[in-house]
This record gives sequence, C-alpha cells and structure tokens, in this order.
Amino acid sequence: MAKKTTWLKLFCSLSGLSVISSSCFNPESFFSFKNESDTIKLSNITSNDLTVSDKLTHNDLLASNITSSNFSRYFELKLVQKADEQQDLNNLVDIKVGGFSADDSNGILSFIVTLEKKNSNPVEFKQVSLEINGFLKKQEPVSQPKNDTDNVKKPENSNNDESTDTTPPPTSDEPSTDQEKNPNSSDESSTEQSSSPTTVDETKKPEPSSSETKLRVFSDQEIYKKIYDRTFSLEFYTRYTRKNSSNSNIEQLYYLNNGTGWLLDYQVSPQNPDLYRLFLATNLHVAQTLWNKNDFDRPVTDLESVPETIGFSLGKSDQVEFSAQNSSLNNSVVKYATLLDNTAFYNRVPNRANSWRVSSQRLTIPQTVFAAVDFVNDQQTTQELSSYWANQFKTQFVNKRLDDKNLLEHTYPKDAESRTKIADKYLEQGIGLYKDFAVLSVIVNLSPKMLANETAQRYDGSRLLRKYVLEAIHELNESSRLAKLPGQLNLTNQDLPYVDLDYPSIDQNQPNAYSFEVINKAYIAGYPGVEDSSNSSRVNFRWVQNNLNEDPNYQLKPNINSGLVNKTQDITGLIQSYHNKYYHQYGITQEVLRSSLRSGSSGSVVYSKYGLPFGIFWGGYNGGDPQQEENNRGLFDYLANDTKKSLKINARYSNPNKVLRFKINIEPYNLIDGTNKQKYPNQTNSYREALAKYLVWSQNDNFSNSTYLFSHP
Repeated sequence: MAKKTTWLKLFCSLSGLSVISSSCFNPESFFSFKNESDTIKLSNITSNDLTVSDKLTHNDLLASNITSSNFSRYFELKLVQKADEQQDLNNLVDIKVGGFSADDSNGILSFIVTLEKKNSNPVEFKQVSLEINGFLKKQEPVSQPKNDTDNVKKPENSNNDESTDTTPPPTSDEPSTDQEKNPNSSDESSTEQSSSPTTVDETKKPEPSSSETKLRVFSDQEIYKKIYDRTFSLEFYTRYTRKNSSNSNIEQLYYLNNGTGWLLDYQVSPQNPDLYRLFLATNLHVAQTLWNKNDFDRPVTDLESVPETIGFSLGKSDQVEFSAQNSSLNNSVVKYATLLDNTAFYNRVPNRANSWRVSSQRLTIPQTVFAAVDFVNDQQTTQELSSYWANQFKTQFVNKRLDDKNLLEHTYPKDAESRTKIADKYLEQGIGLYKDFAVLSVIVNLSPKMLANETAQRYDGSRLLRKYVLEAIHELNESSRLAKLPGQLNLTNQDLPYVDLDYPSIDQNQPNAYSFEVINKAYIAGYPGVEDSSNSSRVNFRWVQNNLNEDPNYQLKPNINSGLVNKTQDITGLIQSYHNKYYHQYGITQEVLRSSLRSGSSGSVVYSKYGLPFGIFWGGYNGGDPQQEENNRGLFDYLANDTKKSLKINARYSNPNKVLRFKINIEPYNLIDGTNKQKYPNQTNSYREALAKYLVWSQNDNFSNSTYLFSHP
C-alpha cells in the first residue's frame, strides 16, 4: 500500500493559527555563513567552546548581584581557540550576555550567551547557556509547610537540600538592594528575565495614592510587563494518519498551529521542588488544535482514525520593549523550548532556527483540563435559537465556510450532497454553547542540573524553559498579593486574582464597583504572526502590544466606551468545533478600539489599569481602512458574567429583507470558579470544578490534590 505525505496550509484566519507549507525558508541557511572566507559556523558552537575566567573574586557576592552591566568587571568570556583554526574566532563574532537567572541558595548564576557574526546580513547568531558557580550562598529560613496548599504556594520548598529558589530576583538591572531602579538604564539584558531589558520608566508612574482603600493605577509599561511575564507563545505539532477514501492510499497530514496562552494556576511536586504542573489559559479555538490521545476532557471516540499531537512548544520574545512601538516588527522573534522528536516533522517547521529542543523529561504534551463548552444549562436560549443555529451551521458547513474551525475539514468530501449528510450527523449531536476559553495542563521539570541522558543541546533548551516559567510564576504570585490589597471593588473573592465583575453587570447592580467609565482601558498583548518586512511569505511570531504608535511616549488611550458595552456575539457566525462537535458562541463579547493584534495572539490575557486580568482576547476585525489603527477592533470575553441578562436581538440571515427577532438569555457564570451555586445556579462546569475531577483522573503521585489557587478543589 502506497504511502503519501501531504503538507497542508491550514488555519490562516484571525483566530491565530500558523501554517506549514512546502515553501518554507531553509533554516539551515539562516544559521550558515555565506562568506567562504569565514572559517566559523555558528551552528557548530556549543557551550563547550566558551571559557569564563575570573577578573575579580566572586565568592563574597550573591549571584543575583551580577547583571549584564557589571558582568565584564568580574568575568572574561571568550571562545576557545582550537589547534586547527588559523584565526582567532573572537575577532569574527560579538559576544553578549543576558537572561540572567540567579540561584542564590546554591550560589549559581545561569545566563545566556549570544554569539553574533560581525557584519552579517541578515544577522546570524547562536545562543547557548552557561553557568558559573562559587558565589556566596544565601541562607534561607527553614519553614515547615502546614498543608498541601502551603506546599504548593511555596515553590522554593526550603526543606529539601536539592531545592532551588524559584522566586526571580527584583526586576531591576542593579544588584539586589532596596534602592530604586535606574529609569535611564539602557542595558538590553537587565535581569534574569532577559526578555525584559527595559526597566519601567519611573517618571511615567502615577503617584501612589495616599488612601489605603484606593487602588493604585499602574503605568502602561508596568501593565505590559505583567502581561509579558505570564504569557507564552504556544505551538502544537499534530500528525493525522488516515486512509484516503478515493484511492485507499495512506496519507500523513501534518499541522502546525499557533496561539497565545498565559499562566492561570500551577502545582509544585511535594517530592521534587523542580517539578511543576502548569495550567495555561487560552482560547477554545486554540485548544481545539490539541489532539492528545490521552486527553481528559471529552476524548474523541467516534472516529476511525484520530489526529495526534506529537509535539509542543512554549516560547517568548527576548529583549522586548514595553513602551509604545511604531511597528509590530520591533520586538524580537519568539524563541521556543520545543518537544518534538519526529525528525521529519521538525525539519519542515518554518521557525526551527528559533527552537531549542527539549526532552520529554522536561516538557510534556498538554492535556485539556477545562473547555468552556456546554458549561451552563440555559434551556431558554437553546430552545429559542436551536432551529436558527441548525440552519446557520448547515449552510456554513455545506458551503465550506467553516474550513478554519476544524482540523478534520481537509478530510471531508467537497460535493454538497456528501457534505449535507455529514452536517446532518453533526446536527444529530446538537449544536452546543461555548465561550472562547480553555485551560491546558503541562508538566515541566525546571531542574538547573543536567538530567540523565540529557544532551548538552537539549539542556540549553531546558534553561530557556526554566527562565520562562519562573517569570510567569513570579507574576502570578504577585497578582495574588495585589488581589488581597484593600480597595479591590471589582473582586467578590480576593483569594482569586481575577476580576469577576464584568462591566455590563456593574452597570446593573454594582454601584460601588469601578465601571468602564473609570477603568476605560483594556491592555492586551500577545504573540501574533508578523510578516517579514523583506519577505511577506515569511511569518515570525513576535511580542506585540495593543499600543502601537509613532510616539514612543504614547500612553494607551481609553479603548472601551459606552457604545461598546453590552455587545453580544455576531448572531450570523461564530460557530466553533471542539473534539468533533460544533458549538455556538454564548453571551456577551466586548469590543475594544485600536487593536494591534493579529493571527497568533488569540488567547491573550486582558488586563485593567489596576493590574489584574478580567478577560481573554479571541479576535478582531477592521471597520474601514486597515492602515488606520482607529478602524481596528479587538474582541474579548469576560472571565465572568455576574448577573443574569436578557437581550432582544434583531438578525438577518439567509433573507436580508427578513428580520428575525430573538430573546437571548445569559446565565450568570464564572469561568474560573463556578462552584457557588447560589450565585451561579445554572452553571454546570468551570475550571475549578473540572480541576477537581482532573486531579483525581490524572492520579499522578508526583502531585497533590491542591494547586496554587485551590486547596482541594
């Protein structure tokens, strides 16, 4: 039986999913030198080719005292000259250091070395990880955890001799002191978080309030840094092996999908303080590209052959700026820690030049913990709209207008008669309800030590992973502290660092909470695909904020006004597949003005100026000239709907002259924690409710039944 391999161009919609095609650039040439007179090839350099020598003693210094600005005062970093090399390689490259990660409890400094070939065009570089030990060890006080929750909330776990300090040092470029940050620092690798080189401009910070009950308003730079620290670019690598019905050949279809996710919750193993389970929030339409054969939520059992996700990446842009930028190209391309052992697949990945592979000891394929589908029992809305949804779905499916909603679409026949039969089978299942929200779990091992059978190259990838995850954990911990401060009028539960009062509900029955007239801004940032300025067919994922502007001192203008509140879903669209069933969007969708985000940014967290999340970004549209930023609109879902709402909607469907009138009911719900059934009587599932079942189902002895947010959920 013949075997045929096909590379498909898949999701290209605003939903934010990337593609694989056979016309991708050659990553080997990206790292190779084209000048024959040069004797150095960066791709061949490893950490073993670098040597670090002392200029000054460092045994009386904490590792966190070393930064990129004072590194050269204490150490000399050079490439080793080999016997068969005719010239000094140090004359061919520029060497830069950044990405500092200090383990003060063990006296170890980890950092990333960037080797950049001089006078190369395009710029050619290689990054490797190095470690220096022998620093002064910081003595931490020993504390006994009182229960599982304490054990989860203290990742440093000082009772274990092998533990490492997982709390990042202060986010200043200066040594760890009580002094203020230097607002004029120009260092491009200011902290262990090399991806945040720009310190927050102290001159742009609002004055702190003299009232203990009035919330502090954060500056734009501070908010975007908070979002950056807990946000990841996600990549899913999926293979679908199936029989072609027309010729009986075996086909292998490969899919590469991108989105944005952010840290919602986490666990730390009581047995191993370096072992974490992360719970990442993203969109449902991003999560539906994950096909884990061992998935928890609604595993697919009604297909003869099922796609399988065989690889996964977590990534971030490095050396980003948090002030307003005049182009989406300004920040660096995402660098990924990638789990993908399938060489044939990996060799066709367009961005593999920016991937550092890791082993399954370090990173696992995600599982779906919670998908916001059929999460409320709303009989009124279902009965009111069931016939409309059925007609809408059938028309769109038969006319192939849902191509980007279902990975299986490329296996369906093209003729209308066959597609009508398939659509009827989906209608027999029923069209469900969804919000564009899901939570994935992934296990990571952040040990700073090389694991058994771990190659040097994959160890480099683990260092990248460690830096990314610790940034996110630190920011989640900070948001929990912030949520507990007095004056949080938009939180009904200050134990959870997420706003659970949506703006439309505040207008109805929360007169003491901050309304949209006061908050009036939605801060959004993520990892869209950005076309290369010199090659429009090449797309790289980069950090982009929703404040693009020619003026670097620009501050985000109010982008939520009264005319944008109480918007509902587009009644003529928004059908989404998930695990081989179709759903229609439910509830209120919020519009924001001047969105700078494109495909790949779906799943980005939405922050208020008070420093806490209140929504999740899922798309956008353009209301006119796409070159005019004022015409770009973003769309996001609130994390909670505090009050029951009834809305009357007039809609036109197949006949533009016929107006259909619907009464839509929206039940109260909380996507994070819907366990209060007095408040959310008709909500049937939420992250917390699904989490309780997931922790029992996973039966992983490495983790307890508690997470950072929930003790025994």
